[in-house]
Amino acid sequence: MEKENNEKRIVFNEDMLTNLCKMGFLKYQSATQGRLDIHFYKQDIISLSKGEIVTKDIGDELFKFMLQSNLDAETIREIVKRSPIYYELSTQI
Repeated sequence: MEKENNEKRIVFNEDMLTNLCKMGFLKYQSATQGRLDIHFYKQDIISLSKGEIVTKDIGDELFKFMLQSNLDAETIREIVKRSPIYYELSTQI
């Protein structure tokens, strides 16, 4: 039986990225699975900062994350630099 994925696209603005960098995960209320904590690893943050789409397959849902196009590299670097989790990545971004 083939699994059907429901695709969800989430675009991070500056406030959402700041919150993600503080907590390390995103809270999401799924209709099929209830409340989910979607964790982001260091490689995910690096990929996002490069403008790449980060894909996470959770249960029967496929999540695609990206940064808002108007966020410049310096803003992203400063947000990551202030993060208690990802601060060491600021030199890689």
